[in-house]
Amino acid sequence: MARLADRQHGNVSREQLLALGLTDDAIAYRVRLGRLHRVYRGVYAVGRPPRTVLEWSAAAVLACGAGAALSHYSALALWGLAGWTWGTIHVTVPCDRRLRAIRVHRAKNLIPRDLRTHQGIRITSPARTLLDCRSEERRVGKECRSRW
Repeated sequence: MARLADRQHGNVSREQLLALGLTDDAIAYRVRLGRLHRVYRGVYAVGRPPRTVLEWSAAAVLACGAGAALSHYSALALWGLAGWTWGTIHVTVPCDRRLRAIRVHRAKNLIPRDLRTHQGIRITSPARTLLDCRSEERRVGKECRSRW
């Protein structure tokens, strides 16, 4: 469990824990003892709660399931094209998935060249990230103009 968590910035999913042989009761017991810390529904930090944006971002991608990737402004920061901010984490998913505290974007048209793994986190490519941020600015801009 520790080796898996190390590769995922301290996080593991419930499915991964079950695959390692833990039961729901064993997971609940470790949560009560403080060995696992619930980060998002179905995602736990091992040993201590997440402290950095990187740890929270890795947990968000795990929480959004298979095919999910860090995206938009969060990906921009991970690529080093913007500074990290403590706020909403953006994740793009191929299916409809909604989680509190994560800004989920749905994209049916994600193709393999749009995705990378960077610093151990599945992430949209730099080109896709820039396009996503630009389209988000346009969407937000239109909403703001319509209110005035």
